[in-house]
Amino acid sequence: MGPSLKYFITVLLLLIFNTNVFYASNINNTTSFFKQEKYRCEVATKDGFKPYPLGIDHFRMSPLHNGIADLYDDGYLDMIFGASDETFSIDRIVEGSHPTFVYEGNEERSRRPFQYAFYSQDDNFKLPKGTKYLNARTILTQDFNGDGIDDLAVTIWGTDYEPYTPARNEILLSSPNGYRADYLPGPAYFNHGGGAGDIDGDGDVDIVMDGSINFNYGPIHVYINDGSGNFSYNQINLNKAYTDILALYDLDDDENLDIVAAVEKHKGLQIFWGKGNGYFTPGADIFSDDDWISEVSYKRGSKDTYTRFKSWFFS
Repeated sequence: MGPSLKYFITVLLLLIFNTNVFYASNINNTTSFFKQEKYRCEVATKDGFKPYPLGIDHFRMSPLHNGIADLYDDGYLDMIFGASDETFSIDRIVEGSHPTFVYEGNEERSRRPFQYAFYSQDDNFKLPKGTKYLNARTILTQDFNGDGIDDLAVTIWGTDYEPYTPARNEILLSSPNGYRADYLPGPAYFNHGGGAGDIDGDGDVDIVMDGSINFNYGPIHVYINDGSGNFSYNQINLNKAYTDILALYDLDDDENLDIVAAVEKHKGLQIFWGKGNGYFTPGADIFSDDDWISEVSYKRGSKDTYTRFKSWFFS
């Protein structure tokens, strides 16, 4: 039987010592997770949107490299997709070294940035310049420059097979003349996961992303916003293992955003408690068995002291 892609959901429970965890924290409204879930619900319940991609249609829409945003603040939700075959080379598929996907890779798309696809219900939608990416693994939507219009922060992995080439993370900011693309500060890494939110309590939206040096270890990138979409850069090392899926959320209702991250090569989750000043401290470890964590989500308990983590796994 040939390899196939399966999804299933595992719900992990973490006991939070707070009797009021069912009241959502206002700080969570600053996160990319909050905006992402709002937009996903709208896409799922309204007509006219592109369906969730399987990666094997005529357009090779990627189930991994995608995002949703109301670009230009025109009331239309726009969907951004990379290609499902931009990660792999034909040789790699033939060798069987990545059995999750059964279709061939595209050599041109897997070696250099290419124009990502934008789907909009607006007939007058204007394609933003500077939106050629290579393995944009996480696309974060929030207002980073304080003008009330959605912007994008993008983690860029680079090439996914030898010869490996790292990449710098990017940002797409709205302006009176359309969107302006630029690199985020910091060196090139193999970047994977990320989250956005106010991690230092100054009212604007900051960014955290992870990066790998050798696929076994790497820092967490911290981008502190000055409120206008200009970022200072810092690195923090919270774990000896490489962290490659992460999200921001206030788990213990102290009005400080915390990090939930996949560690040990996707094999477990770790909590890093936010201090409210842009720094974090290691917290609880939650480990799965042999499953591959793809994304982390949350659900608040109603009358108990639990916060539930929904983790999507590949098997």
